[in-house]
Amino acid sequence: MNAVSISAGQFAAACLAGFGLGAVYALLRPLPKRFQALADGVFILAMGYAWLQLSFGLCAGDIRMIHLAGLLLGILAFRLTLGKPLQRTVGKFYRSLGSTIRFLLRPMGKIMKKTEKSLKKLFASWKKSVTIKWRYLRHFLPHSGGKTHGKKKESLQPIPAGISAQQAPDQGSRGSGYRTVYGSADLFDRGTALR
Repeated sequence: MNAVSISAGQFAAACLAGFGLGAVYALLRPLPKRFQALADGVFILAMGYAWLQLSFGLCAGDIRMIHLAGLLLGILAFRLTLGKPLQRTVGKFYRSLGSTIRFLLRPMGKIMKKTEKSLKKLFASWKKSVTIKWRYLRHFLPHSGGKTHGKKKESLQPIPAGISAQQAPDQGSRGSGYRTVYGSADLFDRGTALR
């Protein structure tokens, strides 16, 4: 075989690879807009892979721009012949597939919303009960640094000598009052302590 027929065969292989890339493009293009960047990235990777396989595999490392032109010509040929009808058909298929998936997942969405509400209620009540128990139990825990938790208890002063419990200010009020000392102090004063 002469060099012209070899080059023509390589160019025809590039056009066929481009035709296949056109089919890949027709399959990726109808995807929803949120997937367009991904679809374009996949197409560019597929085109680069096809060009490298063509240049290093079929042509044994003979890199020529004519191979890239053959790929582009094959893509254009597919686009003008089968591309638009295939793209419309694939687009309809993707739309019906998307609506079917949404229909099947709709009950799952309702279940997830109900589960979310239940878990919110469960964890809110759990948090509330833990908070209530902690507020109750922290009064019984030892304190560090002499700090007290909760309300401070008012300490009442002892009744001064010479004032009876009846003459002392009101013991039931929260104001300044005296602590009533019952009989034990009188026992020690009289020398009749209990043993």
